[in-house]
Amino acid sequence: MISRRRPIYEDHARAIFHGPEGRTLVQHFKDGARAGGGRVVDVEGKGALSNRISERLMRGLATAAVPTHFIRRLNMREQLVGDCDNFPFSVRVYNAACDDFHSRFGMERNQPLSRAVLEYVMLEPYGERVSEEHITAFDWAASHEVEEIFHLALRVNDVLLGMCAAVGMRMLRAELSFARSTEEEMSRVVLADALTPDGCLFCDLRGGDLLGLPGGDGEEPDEDALGGMYREVARRFGVLEETEGEVLEEDVRTPVAGARIYSFTRRARKKLTSVPPPPPPSPSPTPPPKTN
Repeated sequence: MISRRRPIYEDHARAIFHGPEGRTLVQHFKDGARAGGGRVVDVEGKGALSNRISERLMRGLATAAVPTHFIRRLNMREQLVGDCDNFPFSVRVYNAACDDFHSRFGMERNQPLSRAVLEYVMLEPYGERVSEEHITAFDWAASHEVEEIFHLALRVNDVLLGMCAAVGMRMLRAELSFARSTEEEMSRVVLADALTPDGCLFCDLRGGDLLGLPGGDGEEPDEDALGGMYREVARRFGVLEETEGEVLEEDVRTPVAGARIYSFTRRARKKLTSVPPPPPPSPSPTPPPKTN
């Protein structure tokens, strides 16, 4: 299906297509992931897990009245989102001194912070840190939008921390993208992109160990570590079994007779079960002959 459509945006993790409805987009999740040394590798089943994890987190945010561009999940790897004007920067929210944060400020790796710290990061070229003055001077966003993004990022962080704590995890860092949504000549800031382990770093709430990833200096994740991390995060949020039970071609709410259900988190896609066809209708009883 993907080969017949032309994406309007594509990277190693996602492809974006025009949606079937007005002002909508289809977000397709791919299996590509960044491993050690910046290599892009394929992690079996990552796209399906990303779709489910992001859906679960976006729905949790919606329950907490956080505005997002998420509309609904379409199938195993795709979801329908609103077509918004994305800001050309993202917001990194640090709850601990992870990534290069610890070396920049002379802290222990993954040391908890007393409060969340926000940093603005350019998307193109990716990774360059910028200030609020850069954002407003370059007309990337208005001053009131930057203030709204700041408070919304803290709100998103608080809700995600609560969702993670409920399943025994702590979120060390989240990278959030925001967009301007315009409806009936009224605009507002909404959370955009996706919420997956690509942009969020999780650890075990009790032990403090990174979920499936190496945690020491000089250690970089490989394909097996990334796959283990995705499966563990999906398991914690309760979506791993749901993903294993997906129908291959489409998101079928009611199983179709004879449909094959596959596992997408194992290297060998095994047939798990087959929904039996419905039994044939029993013949109507023959009425007894009439007697005079």
